[in-house]
Amino acid sequence: MKSAIQHSSFLEEKIKKEIGLGLGIDSVEETIFVPKEKVDELLEKIKYVQCSKKVTKKELESLVGSLAFVVKALPADSSGSVGCGVVFGDELSVLAWPASWSQEIKKDITLLELIPILLVFEVPSAGSWGSALSLSSSYAILANYSSTVENLVDASISDNTNSIWIIGSSLIFWAQKYAQQRMLNNLGFESHRIIWHGIRGMVWSQLYPTIQKKLKDNNPPTILVIHCGGNDIGNPHNTLKGLQMCMKSTIVNISQLMPKTVIVWSHILPRSNWTLCLSNNDGENWRRRINSALATFVVKKMCGASIKHPDILRRHVALFRKDGVHLSDLGNDLFVNSLRNALGVFLSTTDRFYPTTPTCTC
Repeated sequence: MKSAIQHSSFLEEKIKKEIGLGLGIDSVEETIFVPKEKVDELLEKIKYVQCSKKVTKKELESLVGSLAFVVKALPADSSGSVGCGVVFGDELSVLAWPASWSQEIKKDITLLELIPILLVFEVPSAGSWGSALSLSSSYAILANYSSTVENLVDASISDNTNSIWIIGSSLIFWAQKYAQQRMLNNLGFESHRIIWHGIRGMVWSQLYPTIQKKLKDNNPPTILVIHCGGNDIGNPHNTLKGLQMCMKSTIVNISQLMPKTVIVWSHILPRSNWTLCLSNNDGENWRRRINSALATFVVKKMCGASIKHPDILRRHVALFRKDGVHLSDLGNDLFVNSLRNALGVFLSTTDRFYPTTPTCTC
């Protein structure tokens, strides 16, 4: 019979052959760990990359190699169809992938493998190594890193994957939150990936730079839905005609960035409180005239499409929060449904107006 020392030596040799040389092995606890010098080396590389404006391909490959090495010792794994698992001591914790994630995301195992690694690094900071990670706390951690995860999801979309971008102000921000709660983050589409980008307080001048930035890490979308401009109405630096001209010019520039993308104008919603206007009636007048001008321009001049939201009316106070600007749950339900229904029409027919369908001569 082999002695404990012989067994330990045999176990260490076997594991080294399986996972590569350089990892430490505790034969008593039967665990694998990364030696301190390897951790220090990795942290130095990360710090160098973070502080550098530019890195060479060789330096980046070296960092990736070190990360790949360290990952081998992490007690975590992922399954594309189900979720991920993380081991804490003797406890196995599991986390199912959010129901709102499309099948396209779940196919990217490289992305999914990053999620349990995130949990492994995050939980020790909360002193939770000794206990199992609950489902609720797992989702809470993911929520804290939601923007990071969303960026990884966006970057994971392959060249052949169709995507739809919905970009706009806080109304888009809260519409996405509502859609996530209702498990409709992808609006029920299987053939296209919905990428939301809502910026609270967004004004028109932020639209073009936002799209430029997204194009650095993503392919142009099949459809771009723009819901922006409401926060510019009544600004003393704008005239109605000047704002319309600026909006049209921006849309032309966006079209030049993404010539194969269908641009969709989502009509600015009514408000009962136009804070920058002399009166709410003035605000509504600007809104109607901008919507009419931009919808016509986008459809007829840019061969795009237009989404009206006829069920969301200012007199229906139950559709709005107390501020008279943002939508209630009922209002968000109507808003999200109109976006989903309109996109379904645009993807399956030649219609370019929703809900009505005037003839387009594009």
